[in-house]
Order: sequence, then C-alpha cells, then structure tokens
Amino acid sequence: MGSTSSSCKSTKYEDICDIDLENISKFENAHPLNITSNALWENKICIVLIVRRPGCIICREQASIIKELLEFNEDVDDVYFCAIVHENISMDVTEFQSYCAASEENDKFSMFLDKEKKFYAAQGNRWASLFDLSNWRILKATKRALKKGLSAGSVAGNGRLLGGTLIVSSDKIIFEQREKYFGDFAFADVMLSAIHKCKKEEKVQEASKLLDLTASNGTV
Repeated sequence: MGSTSSSCKSTKYEDICDIDLENISKFENAHPLNITSNALWENKICIVLIVRRPGCIICREQASIIKELLEFNEDVDDVYFCAIVHENISMDVTEFQSYCAASEENDKFSMFLDKEKKFYAAQGNRWASLFDLSNWRILKATKRALKKGLSAGSVAGNGRLLGGTLIVSSDKIIFEQREKYFGDFAFADVMLSAIHKCKKEEKVQEASKLLDLTASNGTV
C-alpha cells in the first residue's frame, strides 16, 4: 500500500535546504565527505528517501521501488537518488545501499547520515506508536516484501521515527510523501508523474527565456 501524502501539512523548502550531511556511501560518487543538502539537487531533480531504519525490510522495499523507477524509465535517468538515515548502523547501511543502486560504480546515488535528524524534523518529527508494531498492516507489508525476494537486516536502531520521500528540484519541493505507518510508501507512478510534470514545466520556462532573449536582441 502506498500514498502520496500522509498529512495536510507539507515540508517547507527552507527547512531542508541547508542541512549538514555526512556521506556514508559505499559507492563511488562525486560528493565529498561532508556536504550541505542543497548540493544534492543543485541544477537537477533529486529523490530524497528519508529512511526510518535501514534494517527494515519495508524501508528496503521503498528503496528498491525508487531504484527500479529510475532504471526502467529512460526519460528520468538523469534524476539523482539519495537516502538519508539518522543512525549509521554499519552492516544495515551497507546492505541497504544494494537495494538503491545496481552497481558500486554509480554516480547517481549516495547515502548520507543526518546526525541532527533535521530532515525528520522538517517532516514533523513523527513517531510511530508501539501499537503499530503489532498492526496488521506491517504484517501484510512484510509478507509483500518477502514475496519480492527482499530480506530484512538487523533489528538494531530506533525504528519508530517515521520517514518519507521528497522529490526536490532546484529550490522547490515537487513531491512529498510522509510515512503514516509501517508499510506506507510512495507509489512509483505518482513519483514518475511529479518528475514528468517538473521536467515539462522546466522546458516551458527555458523556451520562454529563450524567446525573451531573442526578442531583446531584436531578432523577432
């Protein structure tokens, strides 16, 4: 089961644009060890997966959905993908990245540690209740992920701080999903639609700028 948003509230761009992050990727990528978040979507579209717990099989399922979205749609192969965690649980973090990118020679995926949990704060610091651990929805979601051949990691870490998914382009958030419960994630087709819409709007803006420039040069 998935969603486009779990709340009428939305994350403000100014709350995510200047967050200090530590690069914990196992892949080769262009980002230095320490960066600020706005570098992730500078001059490009970036899918930001805010991970509840990297050992969680359902979180791994969401990562695999985004990976497949980018792999099997050529018109979005220029979109960047990053995963954010609030705890660096070494083995789980390493395994999690295998669900995000097919090759270690990958320059379009990175994983970062958000030590101060600012991405989570930007989405409202939402916590799952202990009741959610026994909810029928998590059992259903776990079975679904297992059928896909996914595997769970360890149970280490705090898994109650809810995550979500953002798609950011330049200085605006074009899509947001907030995890409501364990097993809630963003649909691939909804994310793809948001990316296509953004790309279309950018082309229109570029064409308009070119037309204005041509007119100012007196060639129209």
